[in-house]
Amino acid sequence: MSKLISFIVPAFNEEKHLVRCIQSIIEQNESEIEIVLIDDGSTDNTFGIMERYNEKYDFIQVFREEKSYGPSHARNIGINNATGEYLFFLDADDYLIDDTLGFLCREIKNNRVDCIFFSFKRERDGVITRNPAEYELMDFDEERVYTGKELFEEKMKRSPRIPDKLASVVELDFIKQYEIRFFEGAVYEDGMFNLEIYLHATRVRQLTKAVFVYYNNSNSIGHMGVSPEYGVACAFLKYEYFLSKRFEFQNEEKYIKAYTKNLYEIYCHFLELKSKLKSSENPLPILKNLDIDAAEIYMSLFGEESDNEFSKYEKSIINAEKVIVYGAQSKAKRIARYLDGLGKEILSYIVSDEVSAEKDNINPRYIYGIPVVPLSHSDDLPKDALVVITLRKVHWESISKRLNNHGFYNLLYIA
Repeated sequence: MSKLISFIVPAFNEEKHLVRCIQSIIEQNESEIEIVLIDDGSTDNTFGIMERYNEKYDFIQVFREEKSYGPSHARNIGINNATGEYLFFLDADDYLIDDTLGFLCREIKNNRVDCIFFSFKRERDGVITRNPAEYELMDFDEERVYTGKELFEEKMKRSPRIPDKLASVVELDFIKQYEIRFFEGAVYEDGMFNLEIYLHATRVRQLTKAVFVYYNNSNSIGHMGVSPEYGVACAFLKYEYFLSKRFEFQNEEKYIKAYTKNLYEIYCHFLELKSKLKSSENPLPILKNLDIDAAEIYMSLFGEESDNEFSKYEKSIINAEKVIVYGAQSKAKRIARYLDGLGKEILSYIVSDEVSAEKDNINPRYIYGIPVVPLSHSDDLPKDALVVITLRKVHWESISKRLNNHGFYNLLYIA
């Protein structure tokens, strides 16, 4: 008898987290699952842990590579050997939330579709927070069956950030029908895999419930492998391949270009930045001036560390129960990342009415899933919240008066 869900768990040197991951599945006592464990050339005791579980449970399969080929290769081994009706990709440092597996099995049985997307939570430094994208999912009709293209468009309306985390169960027969696999050697492989689902699927659902916890682990399988130049180049070539070689995608360029444009810009900036860094005695000022998304990528590639520009404001922020950010440009995005690291949630971003009216095409509706509202529409926001002002000092006086006029008096200025 086939299983309902196959959990595909790739791992590279994850002896510290693997047991937690496996136990989070087993302890939910669902009989209709299998676990496919793939050791991607680990040099620690990862494979030994897998073997022990394989000996104890007959629903666990184990595979091992002698050297590391990266997460895409490991997941493809899982796809090729899974026997379940649906696939759930779970990294070895992530784990299921209690009492979610039974819920997921019921959702699959009640409405058989190509794919069910759901949400997740995040853990960093022992603090579990909501995934910012949860805000974007709140108004989705969970009973509606979308086409993949419809769901993709709905998500793009809410945020220009392409959904690229593997947070779904996808039907194995659907994967086989369209020969969908992870592109080996490329970065952003999660996003590419999701893109193929959006383009091919005729029946998908979006649930708002968080099903697993994503653990921010810089040593995980998703952070190792090929050189950054090779990984980015492979990803770019993959999108180019979509556009030029796959005849069935010729009418779908608007979907793929949303990915391609961002990736191409990152690749060009990467080459330009690499040249600047080589000729600079102190690269940190260059990195700090980058947009936050690009800066994060570059920081991780070059391993540079710096004192956080917002650390001196940490005490004021930590003591605040509610936080609102005034501004929606690059500094506001950096603050969002910083607050997330502190385990603090931003209720909303506020922008001036003039900016909202004149530059509507520049200011997004969401930043990392958090709504952006003009000041004139801020009446429903709590007036006792700490408002973090991210604009230049020359604007502080006028901004303060506007905020005071709308009932906001607890202000923090970020220089």
